[in-house]
Amino acid sequence: SEYYAVFLDNTQVYFGKLVSNSNDMMTLTDVYYLQAGADGSTQLNDQRFTLIKLGQELHGPTSDMMINMDHVVFYENLRADSKVVESIKGQR
Repeated sequence: SEYYAVFLDNTQVYFGKLVSNSNDMMTLTDVYYLQAGADGSTQLNDQRFTLIKLGQELHGPTSDMMINMDHVVFYENLRADSKVVESIKGQR
């Protein structure tokens, strides 16, 4: 798949297309993130998540993101049949 999951040291995870990667910065395009449901659940197994496209927030960012590599714990390529990738493709 062309999509990656990027795990940051603040526990946030972003999904997007990796277009640039250096020792200092990583650039993602077509960025999405997960938002936990507001049902008051405290157990991970009971939570519902919504996939949100970056750019829909109040402050109006673009859908590109430049990430300081000092804050990246790890990143991984997602399979084409990943639930996240399928959900992204379903939103287009």
